Amino acid sequence: SEPSYYKEYKKFNINNIEEPKDLREVATFLFSQPNIASKRWVYEQYDSMVGTNNVSTNHPSDAGVALVKGTNKGIAMSVDCNSRYVHADPEVGTTIAVSEAARNIVVSGGAPSAVTNCLNFGNPSHPESYWQFVGAIKGMSKACMQYSTPVTGGNVSFYNQSVIDGNEVPVFPTPTIGMIGILEDVKNIMSLDFKSSDDLIILIGKSVNDIASSEYLVKYHNVDASATAELVYDLMSFIDEDLLDKDISDCIYTGILTDTGSFRFSSTTSKVHSIIAKLLDQGVRPEQIGKTIYESNSFDKLKLLGYSLSEKLKVICDGKAAYIALTRKDLLDYNYRKGDTEGIVNYALSISGVNMAALIIETKDRIKFSFRSSGNFLLISSQITILTGEVIKMLLVEA
Repeated sequence: SEPSYYKEYKKFNINNIEEPKDLREVATFLFSQPNIASKRWVYEQYDSMVGTNNVSTNHPSDAGVALVKGTNKGIAMSVDCNSRYVHADPEVGTTIAVSEAARNIVVSGGAPSAVTNCLNFGNPSHPESYWQFVGAIKGMSKACMQYSTPVTGGNVSFYNQSVIDGNEVPVFPTPTIGMIGILEDVKNIMSLDFKSSDDLIILIGKSVNDIASSEYLVKYHNVDASATAELVYDLMSFIDEDLLDKDISDCIYTGILTDTGSFRFSSTTSKVHSIIAKLLDQGVRPEQIGKTIYESNSFDKLKLLGYSLSEKLKVICDGKAAYIALTRKDLLDYNYRKGDTEGIVNYALSISGVNMAALIIETKDRIKFSFRSSGNFLLISSQITILTGEVIKMLLVEA
């Protein structure tokens, strides 16, 4: 059966989103996001002319086009998937992925021909992940039948998840679609670049005023309930407001308090304060919760904090990034207990001029990373040697 979050997503109303006054500022912000920013610095490191088959090297197009030597024909190729769309609605999201691939083929001058796929999901024994998988298959089937593009092969990858605080957290469902198409004559390849400054932009088809599950909505407006406790409140209120007794209200208040950095982070919205007001009406006592969270430190925890800041804190990238790396021995020396490192990374981020901070912890069987950031940037360059001599590269580019 469908998960509870699905019903919540369906309640989204675009009229509740305030239109920004400075759209240039919005554009600059969005162009700095990793999912949108140019990937040119990656792909230009590779020789695109190996075999001299690439027809689109000097004619950038939405699909890569390769020459079929000995003929005038070309093969157009596109790989597409927006996992956020699929998470919001697996069937519709996967239909969109197939349709995007088909559009990329068509606007490059080709005719869609066939599909392969790489289906990435969480643990199928979990009802939510299996429901997403089933929906994705239905959406792919529907779209491929519409475009007459048979699925010639592919693969399925399950169990893509991380364990965070003892809970399995699956990746967004990602049914990646690879599509090929045929160009009867490569001379008819269509490129995506404008040819002159007075070129017209013509929108073909029905225009729908919809920003649901967009990068803009999630990253700029923080609508994706980035504070987990806020989402819990929404779900419980939707199911039955009578479930919100004092004990549950205490838990949700605690979660929102920590999610928002004691109401300091950008996730602190008017909606959050409205929720807090309702929780207070349920009998929540902020002074007791605050004392439990912030004034109940063990002696060993405070010593570990002092050691982390005095001996392990490093500033890199010309003062724009900082990190703390703790070995398993460090944790053992200070009688580490779960939760003792909570919030340490925020001290690194609080340094003036630092825009990104990382806490790196070596456990018995893995290395855990915790990142915090502020401002608009991408982390790009600076090698750091951590723990047992491993080297990681961190990158920082101003947006």
